[in-house]
Amino acid sequence: MLWGKFDYFEYLTALEVLVRADDINAHLAAWVLARWHASHGRWHDVYALIEPVVQDELAMSVIGHQGPFLLCFSACLECFDVKKAEVLLAHSGWAETNDKLLARSMLLEAHDKAACLSLLFNKQGLSSVFCASNATQLTLDTLQSEKQQFFFQSLFQPLVTIIIPCYNSAHTLDVALKSILQQSWRRLEVIVVDDASTDHSVDIIRQWQSLDKRVKLIQQDTNRGAYAARNRALQVAKGEFITVHDADDWSHPEKIERQVKALLKNRTAVASISYWVRSSSALMFQRWRMEDGWIYRNVSSLLFRRNVIKVLGFWDLVSVNADTEYYYRVKKVFGEQSIVEVLSGVPLAFGRADENSLSQTSATHLRTQFRGVRKLYHDAATRWHNQNSPHLYLPPEPEVRPFVVPPQICRGSTSIQNQNRKLFVQQCSGVDENWYLSRYPDVAAAKMSALEHYLLHGETERRDPSSLFSCSGYAYALNLTTKQSPLVEAITAGYNFSAPIQYVGLQQLADKPVLMLFAHAASGGQFGAERSFIDVLQAFNRLGYRLIVALPEAKNSDYVSIVLQYCSRLLILPYQWWYAKRDANQRQTEYLKDFMLEQKVELVYVNTLVLFEPLLAARAADIRTVVHVRELPDHDEALCNVLGSDAVQIRQHLLAQTDYLIANSRIVADWLAVPERTTIISNTVSMDSVPALSPCPKLRVGMLSSNLAKKGLSDFMALANLCNQQHLPVHFFLYGPDSDDLSAYITRGAVPANVRLCGYVAKAEDALVKLDVVLNLSHFQESFGRTVLEAMYSGRVVIAYSWGALPELVQDGTGFLVPFKDWEAVKDVLNILLSDPELMQKTAEKAACYARDRFSAETLQNSLEILLDQTLKVSMP
Repeated sequence: MLWGKFDYFEYLTALEVLVRADDINAHLAAWVLARWHASHGRWHDVYALIEPVVQDELAMSVIGHQGPFLLCFSACLECFDVKKAEVLLAHSGWAETNDKLLARSMLLEAHDKAACLSLLFNKQGLSSVFCASNATQLTLDTLQSEKQQFFFQSLFQPLVTIIIPCYNSAHTLDVALKSILQQSWRRLEVIVVDDASTDHSVDIIRQWQSLDKRVKLIQQDTNRGAYAARNRALQVAKGEFITVHDADDWSHPEKIERQVKALLKNRTAVASISYWVRSSSALMFQRWRMEDGWIYRNVSSLLFRRNVIKVLGFWDLVSVNADTEYYYRVKKVFGEQSIVEVLSGVPLAFGRADENSLSQTSATHLRTQFRGVRKLYHDAATRWHNQNSPHLYLPPEPEVRPFVVPPQICRGSTSIQNQNRKLFVQQCSGVDENWYLSRYPDVAAAKMSALEHYLLHGETERRDPSSLFSCSGYAYALNLTTKQSPLVEAITAGYNFSAPIQYVGLQQLADKPVLMLFAHAASGGQFGAERSFIDVLQAFNRLGYRLIVALPEAKNSDYVSIVLQYCSRLLILPYQWWYAKRDANQRQTEYLKDFMLEQKVELVYVNTLVLFEPLLAARAADIRTVVHVRELPDHDEALCNVLGSDAVQIRQHLLAQTDYLIANSRIVADWLAVPERTTIISNTVSMDSVPALSPCPKLRVGMLSSNLAKKGLSDFMALANLCNQQHLPVHFFLYGPDSDDLSAYITRGAVPANVRLCGYVAKAEDALVKLDVVLNLSHFQESFGRTVLEAMYSGRVVIAYSWGALPELVQDGTGFLVPFKDWEAVKDVLNILLSDPELMQKTAEKAACYARDRFSAETLQNSLEILLDQTLKVSMP
């Protein structure tokens, strides 16, 4: 379960509990955990766990092999405790095995190390190895083999073809080729296929060609992978026996001879195979997942008769594991006894453990044989073997894949990869057709199938394929690159699609009343909606409630990181906005209902009026709800159009779905018109201090906006143009992200000369520090006006249109209100400020005092506490 499950944490926890038990289970669990930590490189954890295991005779008898000794030895060296490693080698319970000889060699230098390794080989009648005479250390690069005696009968030996695929292997090729060309079996054809290397690998191969005519070179025009390179060579191979060799490995000089002779003696066998050990360049031996020993079967050493090609054909075109697939294909067609094992437990090859090799990278790491690409590939290959045996022939360049594989390892033509990707997602039901078309009306309008659109466009656009799976949430959790498909990665990893992605937050409050909070999507930055939600989150956190938060996406990683600081758990659930005639998603609603009951949620808080499923789920679970209304549909035509309803219908829908309401201004409360259910709680502002501005000959006027037309972009440009024409000493600054509306001004050269486009800033302070005056020229009635409040809080003068909720903020000399769309009036105020610096100073100071007194974080916290304690009757125990 620990190695094979995506949600392995409960098994990890259970093992950690067992480690603390006072019986044999403690040491058995320690052995399991130590292997797990070692595979992740956590050697100090391994060191602490494994030492008591090797001292427990009962535990060792149950385990039944030397694995714990080897793992303990590795931990000693990784933790730089050589003395403890020496003591371990003297342990009476550790039998004298070949693995132990390898371990002993790791504590020796140069010629002593070579003598120790030679002892291992000599016990089997194999020749010795030496350290190069000019070397002070024995490494894979300085390892020399005993000179072989070659006789005339080598002319009559069957030809053996050795295929070596090579890609950017200049630093290891010499070792590999030298070990092959010094084989005691002399009649060889060595085909090296360079897979479009960009280093000087080809030069090295040609140097060897000039020294030994047995070496042949094939060059690929484009990089196609090791198995495509092997298939290219296999088509021209002339040997009666054929095998492969990696460009970074070393082979004992009698490896080929032993494997060939095993087949010559056993005419019924069609292939032979030998053993190897993984090694660093410094000849430090290892096994990434310690089992019963370091030495194990080397499937890539498969040496087979030529007639195998006629029956089975070529290697599968994938990135990894095709060696293993071919091995099992041989067994499936020719029988379990068709492959002869040679010198079991004797490492006839040292496989260089390169951190950059496929077996060590995260996507195709060897651990994925338990869960991930290797496991899925092996299972799919086994099904193909069972369903199609004995007809398992593969051509070198198949037109279609024989079976579906994880897209991450699929090679071949673009059409093959696309078709495989489609089938992979389809067979796992990764895309919910009905939900996808409902969630994305543009796809339905285009009359495309959900699967087709997702694979062509939705995947790269990070659209969500189903109602419980968030692509951005999974990408954030796994830190995926933009080139990786979250859905494909999740399917491959064995992700449980019956629940959304969840993160553990930093809040640690047990046995406290639970509130579940739902926010809307976070845009690329943090605007009013996001900052207001964080304010509420912080207030609830200070009040001592355990908080569970749900977000519909995690595209804004900075926002997600902030939210995680103030909650105990975060769900990324792709809920969508309510709109007229849209049926609720039953799968989401049922999941949320069950989750709320399981977590004993006492109140559901929804940060916007546009959500639907969270309210339905809470009602089904008999949990009270409160909606924080921050919108004003009565004066927001764009919002009404998105929701497919007028303001009256939106209000009716809202009142029918929730128990209580928070209005962030009086104008919003008046629109709701249910005072018995409504509490007015204004937004708050909490900012770093903004220093006073230094004197400047020009008045610095700015607008912080999303740069949409409805936010008054045209008015801002018109005002700046008017001031420019009248030569007023005013400099305009526009802060906000790129938008289509802004791009239109830029494209037609309509941005006035006195306007500076400053881009988006995450913190309002970074803009306000450069401004004397802040404008709000919104074309729709603001339900609150957070940027206005932030400007006032920072001691900046505000000029705004007198409508919406802004008159509730700007009053009693704290700023200036002008008639809607009257930018001439705005210009007149600017003129007054230019002529009366003292008035500007007094207005700014009064605004700061007013904002800080009435809209502080403490005020918000107190208001929410009263709401919870008195209105909703959710009190702390």
